[in-house]
Amino acid sequence: MLQTLVSPTAREQLTDKVLASKASKGLSWQELTEGTGLSLVFLTAALLGQHPISKEAAETVCRRLELDDDAVAYFGERDHRFRFNVISESGGR
Repeated sequence: MLQTLVSPTAREQLTDKVLASKASKGLSWQELTEGTGLSLVFLTAALLGQHPISKEAAETVCRRLELDDDAVAYFGERDHRFRFNVISESGGR
């Protein structure tokens, strides 16, 4: 797997590609679940970078969105979630 796929920038770029392809093809999130065996909420969160999905589900979605093999590999990675920094009102974390 390419090293760049685990960077926050690569993750954001892939999310942008997913959203752009979904929009250009007029697909709904529900349509993207077809053939994956995954729920609407689970797959949507995965495609937005929150958790991994199986290689088979990734292949199905990436084929529909016309994304490359790097995207398939990325969606199967275990450590690609967004990292949120939570800052309290007092400024601490």
